[in-house]
Amino acid sequence: SFVLIGLLLLKVGNIYFFNLISNIVLFAFIVVFLKTIKLNPPSRKRTAKENKISYFFVFLRHLVFVIVLISFVFISTVVVHEFGHLGASKLYNCQYGKIIYENGLPHTEILCENYDGPFVLLAGFLLPVIIAVFLFILGGRFLKEIGALILGFSLIISYMDFLGLGLSDNFVMLSIIFGIIISIGGIIFLAKSKAEEHVYSINL
Repeated sequence: SFVLIGLLLLKVGNIYFFNLISNIVLFAFIVVFLKTIKLNPPSRKRTAKENKISYFFVFLRHLVFVIVLISFVFISTVVVHEFGHLGASKLYNCQYGKIIYENGLPHTEILCENYDGPFVLLAGFLLPVIIAVFLFILGGRFLKEIGALILGFSLIISYMDFLGLGLSDNFVMLSIIFGIIISIGGIIFLAKSKAEEHVYSINL
């Protein structure tokens, strides 16, 4: 999944096919991972030697995990955001719609002569939010934290859409601030749950 996203950022291959495969791989991994943890909880007690692990390396391992996961969630949120715009443009039979890469990030170019409503602009924000709400309702603690990250990132990256909808600069700034707060909260809870998982495994 990471390799496919890397190829997308390098503008190699078909964005639609790679994004579909990447998200299928990620979803399959999450499902298998959660089922494995539920069916095979840690049960072996650690030896004294195993407990003498450098706290620095434990911290570094968790830090790398959190950074990689946050980066992946951010990139996925951006991609889903742009697919929201593109999907809405197809729904309203717009003459032109394409996701392109400029300055290292994707954005959607759309031409709709017969439609001037707000939904095409708003769809980029709504699709990640729907996914985040779905994770909040049906997911466990880990998925709720991922949902918080998706919601926060979606608020941050949608500021241009909000401006295009004619919303005030104050509202847009407020949405960015809320997005940053929610994202930081999600990162803190994610790091906290990862640390608690390590403490739990040591105490077994």
